[in-house]
Amino acid sequence: MIRDTFVLKFTHHRGLYILRPYADQINSCLVRQPTPKLVQWHLRLAHLNFGAIKQAARDDYNCEVCEVAKARRMSYKNTKPCRTQVPLERVHIDKGGPITPPTFGGKMHYELYVDEGTRYKWLFLLTSKSESLTNLKKFHVSVERQHDYKLKTIMTDNAKEYMSKELNAYCSGIGIEQL
Repeated sequence: MIRDTFVLKFTHHRGLYILRPYADQINSCLVRQPTPKLVQWHLRLAHLNFGAIKQAARDDYNCEVCEVAKARRMSYKNTKPCRTQVPLERVHIDKGGPITPPTFGGKMHYELYVDEGTRYKWLFLLTSKSESLTNLKKFHVSVERQHDYKLKTIMTDNAKEYMSKELNAYCSGIGIEQL
């Protein structure tokens, strides 16, 4: 807004208004004068009174919504589960089946053993799911004879076959931990 200056000049001629350039024409009508900050905040805050705006500027105010909106996910170090490097320290066992059609020997289930330290895998075919204890005994004896390491821990998915009293008694009797 320009005060006390003429920008445009109109003359009246035969019932019409004619726009005539004014000699001291200024292009400042295109440039806006800066508004004081207090007035800007007064307008932005829906015409809040100036005393309340000054009080808000003095207070150390933290907006929780703004903080949450600006928050970023914390960076976490790569926290992979601790994988053992020692052979036979932890062996994972899982069972699957029934397989259709059955094998030529009539086997319908399988049991997979995975050594966590070496990632070596053993696959055994089973006639029924109840063979898991005899299969574990055979696996335990053959693996410890072939290597200088002892089987320390077996990790299962807590299926019924792995929760039997006989399997628990066998493992606790020879010092194998069950997870």
